[in-house]
Amino acid sequence: MTVPSHSTPLPSGAAHGLRNPGKAPGKSAQAGAGAPAHEKLLHAVGQLDRLLHELESGDVDEAGRASARDLVAWLDELLDTRFADQEQRLFALFRRDADARVRQATDTLRLDHDWITGNWRELRPMLDSLARSYCWVDIDALRGAAELFTALVRDHVGHEAALLARASPVQS
Repeated sequence: MTVPSHSTPLPSGAAHGLRNPGKAPGKSAQAGAGAPAHEKLLHAVGQLDRLLHELESGDVDEAGRASARDLVAWLDELLDTRFADQEQRLFALFRRDADARVRQATDTLRLDHDWITGNWRELRPMLDSLARSYCWVDIDALRGAAELFTALVRDHVGHEAALLARASPVQS
C-alpha cells in the first residue's frame, strides 16, 4: 500500500488566501482543525510509536495494554468527530475558493481522510487485541499498519496546517 501524494503545489504568496465572495471565515471556522487538534492527533501517533517500541523490546505490560485501550477509544472518537467536523465546516469553505489548486488540495485532504480511516480499520483490531491481552497479534502486521497510519497522519496534518496557514491572512 502506498501513501497518497500531495504533489499539486498550492499557489504562492498572498494568493493563497480564501477568496470567498461571501463573508470571510473567522477564526471559529478553524476551531476543529487548528493546532490543538493537530497536537492531539500527533500525540496519539507518538503514543502509538512508544507502544510499538515497548512491544519490540519485550512483552507489553498492563500500562502498555492500558495505553492501547486508550488509543483505541480516543482514535475511534477523534477520527469520527474531527473528520466529520472538517468535512462540514472547514473543507466546505476551502472548496468554495476561487483557486482551483486550493480546491484540489482540499480534495486531496478529503482523500487522506479515507486513507487514514481505512488504515485505522486495519490497525484498530490489532491494537484492541493487544489491549485485551489476546495472543493472536501479528507483530509484523501491527508494525506495518502502525507505521503506515503514522505516516498518513503526519503527512495529512502537515499539509492541512500548510493550507490553513496560507488561508490565515485573509481570515485575520
